[in-house]
Amino acid sequence: MKWKKIIYIIATSIIIFLLLYAVTYNIDIKRAQKDKQPIFVVKVNSYEDGGSTDYLGLGYKIHIINSSYSKKIVIHALTLEGYRTVGVFLKRVAEFDPLQETN
Repeated sequence: MKWKKIIYIIATSIIIFLLLYAVTYNIDIKRAQKDKQPIFVVKVNSYEDGGSTDYLGLGYKIHIINSSYSKKIVIHALTLEGYRTVGVFLKRVAEFDPLQETN
């Protein structure tokens, strides 16, 4: 009887953790895609290149790269080997693109 209770507590804890991870991950990714600051993360680094920022969440990282003409959001998920890139979102901020400029 005692072992059943221990197994139940462990299984319930794992399910709660996985649900919490899924909810926080999805909310933060949706907010980052809408140009809002993620909620369930800690700001780790800020760069002086136009406002790029690194955020660390519960088992994931969000790296927002700002430049003068685009915004790139890179999402890394925690795996057993370390962090792995799972998504890249690119938003165009302005019509000017220095790579397309002709003389």
